[in-house]
Amino acid sequence: MTGYGSASHPITIGQGSFANLQVEIRAVNSRFLDLSFRIPDECKSAEGALRELLNKHLKRGKVEVRAAWRQSSSEHGHSQSAIAIDLAKLRALKDAQNAIREQFPSAEELRIADILRYPGVVADSDTAEDQWHGAILKAGEEALQ
Repeated sequence: MTGYGSASHPITIGQGSFANLQVEIRAVNSRFLDLSFRIPDECKSAEGALRELLNKHLKRGKVEVRAAWRQSSSEHGHSQSAIAIDLAKLRALKDAQNAIREQFPSAEELRIADILRYPGVVADSDTAEDQWHGAILKAGEEALQ
């Protein structure tokens, strides 16, 4: 049992901003069903449902599920994503930085890129968890076909 399938599903991630969620499923022969997932944090809540879907359709094999999303531009050619910043987490980062710099004065200051990568500081305010959940399940079903 060796196979490959992929599918993508569009999702609205903000006012006038869209993304494509791409799901790839690769399977190689194995005696037992062994599932592994590499999916974005936005879709982590759907992992259990995706696991059930795969268990329903597959009996054995080493199966790798990968998902990624890529932001698309709006109809007018530019992205207008609504971004929300969690001010409490931002303040906590600033306080942590100050405490570190008190102990280690030569420590570098946080850069904007560091702040943007910190989990939960920047959130997409218009994209609900159930949107990601539905999108990854639909793309997963299509990839299994």
